Amino acid sequence: MPDVPEARDARLLLLDAARRLAGEKAGKPFGVREVARTAGVNHALVYRYFGSLEGLLEEATADRDAMMLRLLDEAGTDGILTALFDVALEQPHVATHLAELTFSPRREGLAQQTVLLRRIRDRVAELHPDLSAEEVASRTTSLIASALGYVLYESLLAAALEWDASDRAQMRAFHREQLRALLIEP
Repeated sequence: MPDVPEARDARLLLLDAARRLAGEKAGKPFGVREVARTAGVNHALVYRYFGSLEGLLEEATADRDAMMLRLLDEAGTDGILTALFDVALEQPHVATHLAELTFSPRREGLAQQTVLLRRIRDRVAELHPDLSAEEVASRTTSLIASALGYVLYESLLAAALEWDASDRAQMRAFHREQLRALLIEP
């Protein structure tokens, strides 16, 4: 029987490895062996603790998304859009999920991202009580698209121009200000 702390550590290592691979390889498949190799544990542990790769990914995603919502909650309602921008820069998979939810006619997806979209929509409605429900939804979509566009723009420029950290920090600060202005402007 494995030592309980070792088992818990291996489990956490697998969850962390799955989150990292999902962020680094958004939309690209990876297998049990790659997750285990990244975690530095035997691949059989994926099946022992999670039953399958899908079970591991489901748990890793739910945990990661709950953490993301806690970070956004800490930013408060006025900072939610800029916090979204920061989270999407650090975790590219978030941008993918939000884009799918924002632009999908079915509006299906992960519950946490749906909650995030509703929070942004509610904040827009709060700030602009004169807008109709359709206008609030449209503006929310535009705000999310702007945040994701800034993330993409910054990522492309950083890769193409090999910017150093101070240049990226300056651009990020500018984008945060632009998002704050877009959220509150009439």
